[in-house]
Amino acid sequence: CGKSTLLNVSAGLLEPSTGTVRVFGEPLKGINARAGYMFQTEALMPWRSALDNVIAGLEFRGVPRDEAVKQGEEWLRRVGLGGFGDRYPHQLSGGMRKRVSLAQTLVMDPDIILMDEPFSA
Repeated sequence: CGKSTLLNVSAGLLEPSTGTVRVFGEPLKGINARAGYMFQTEALMPWRSALDNVIAGLEFRGVPRDEAVKQGEEWLRRVGLGGFGDRYPHQLSGGMRKRVSLAQTLVMDPDIILMDEPFSA
């Protein structure tokens, strides 16, 4: 089985064909909430700014917008994109979009980060 399949099983996106998956000793059932997944292909929403892409997961979790924005701006700064939060994906270079995706993953504070060749380009 390919590495993408293994990553998808680790993330809980696919069921293993045989055996079991354990995360920190516990059987994985459904989506792996302890993992952040950075896909090989771009997963940014083109209608959302860089900042709004970064904070989407926080908003889905119910984090108040002002707190989500604060965390999102900090992560954009950490990946070298401070001041680019208002840009849309089509206004960013490929490398900048990858860093937005990285910030989008890290802002969720995952215990595990799964990466499918995120910097191959």
